[in-house]
This record gives sequence, structure tokens and C-alpha cells, in this order.
Amino acid sequence: MLPQFFARRYLFSPKSRSVVNLISGLSVAAVAMPVAAMIVLLSVFNGFESLVKSMCSAFDADLTVSARQGQTFAQQPQATQLKDFRDWQEDGVKVNKGAKSLSILEPVEYTKNDGSTGIAYNVKKVFDVAQTSGKKPAAPTLDRDPRKLVAIMLDTAPIDVSTVEELPSPNMGAFYKNEDQTLYIKRDIGDSVALCQCVAQELGHAQLAMNCEAYSRRDMGFSAVCVGYMLCRKFGVDVKNFAIDRIPEELAGKSPKEIRAELSKTRSAMSEIGSRVSEEIYRRRADRSKDQER
Repeated sequence: MLPQFFARRYLFSPKSRSVVNLISGLSVAAVAMPVAAMIVLLSVFNGFESLVKSMCSAFDADLTVSARQGQTFAQQPQATQLKDFRDWQEDGVKVNKGAKSLSILEPVEYTKNDGSTGIAYNVKKVFDVAQTSGKKPAAPTLDRDPRKLVAIMLDTAPIDVSTVEELPSPNMGAFYKNEDQTLYIKRDIGDSVALCQCVAQELGHAQLAMNCEAYSRRDMGFSAVCVGYMLCRKFGVDVKNFAIDRIPEELAGKSPKEIRAELSKTRSAMSEIGSRVSEEIYRRRADRSKDQER
């Protein structure tokens, strides 16, 4: 009761001009304002807790799982095409009797309690094409002539191809112009590796433009570089000139979900181009084998 008595005595004194009232009011305000600011600040940080955790875990996770050697954890380093038992059956291909399955981690999206999307990994049993009746030889990826690879990439491109004397930049060996749906190739380029790198990157631009509704060369620049890098790496072409060691600011500022979407677009574009090139390599090899048999 004593604290309440003093509070009423000095906060609500009948003498409105009392100095004690003024000092008491200033004291209450001096204490109340910092306390209110602290409560608001703590509430804001508490509200952003889930967002901060999701962003941090996307770039600096507490636990990461990575393969020792390739996707199959060194179980079968020469594996080229992996599918589970049901998928091989749907393709009309039989898995060899006694074939030992390979274990890989398959990402699966799920909804968290707070409504956000998370990524979990399930162990999936798969078989390589070499363990099935559909033994399709893998396309060689090393010691390939870059000019022959360029010819195959251009022959299988779903866009027009034209040769020109000059391009927008003197360092360019190829340039995709979306307005014309045309890939322009610079004539008389002596460095076949550089030409192959440029063509792979510009085909990435073309495929990304075909797969999206609104195409911007500037926004798709890094994705196209990644597509070119993966294509050259897949088919045994030097990749030292590709600048993929730095993530652009536009991508770094996006949420984990948006980053996954961008990576999915890049992976799809590379897969479509790589499939066309691989199929053409298989076809030409088969034609040569038939000619040799004759």
C-alpha cells in the first residue's frame, strides 16, 4: 500500500504547478520511453526469427551432405543415367537379374508448421543404364574436338543460326538475339575452345528465353553462364574462362525459394540442350557403325 500512496501523492497532486509533479512526470516519461522502445525492438526481432533462420540455413547450413565422388557417392563412378525400377519398367527396359541398386538422395519439398516450404531428402534406390537391358553407350565426354561439338550444338539448336563479320562486343564469338530468334556466329575464330564456350553460353540464353515468358538478357546472364559451364564440362571442354565463382547481387538478394526456382530453370535449360546434343552424338555414332559394317 505504501508505494501506491506515494504514487498518488506525487503523480496526482492537487497543486498543478507543483515542481514535484513536473519532476515525477519527466521521470515516468524517461523510464517509459526506453522500455517501450526495447519492447518494440525485441518484438520485431522475434517476428523475423524464422526469416533469418531460413536465410542463414540456405547459405550456411548446420549440416551439409555432399557426395565424395559424383552423384552416386562413388558406388559406381561410371554411371551415366539413373532411374528407379519402376521408371525403367515404364520405359520398357528390364533391370538385369542380380543388379545391385545405387542409393542417392532425392530432394522432396514439404510444408512446415509455419506454412513455409522446406526441403527434405529421401534415400532413393536407382539403377544405372549399364545395369539394364537398354545398354545405351554413354557419349564420350573427354578429348572431344571442340569444333565438332560446336557443329553438333548448332545442328541441334531449335533456333536460326547465321554467321556475321562483327558482333556487339569484339570479345564475343557468338551472340543470341531474342528479337530475331537467331544465334549469330562470328566468322574466322581461330580459338576453337573459346568458340565452343561462347556457343554453349549463348545457347543457354536461347533455351532460357524459350522456357520463360519474359526474357531479359541482363537478368538471365548468370544463368546462361552456368548453362554454358555445365555443357562444356559435360562434353569435356575447358571451363576456366567461365566466371561462376561469384553470385550476382540480384540472386544473393532473393529468398531461398526464389533461388531454388532460378536454379531449377538453369538445370532444365542445360538438360534440354544436353539431351539434344547427346542424342545427336549417339545417332552419328550409330550411323558410322552401320557404314563400317557395310
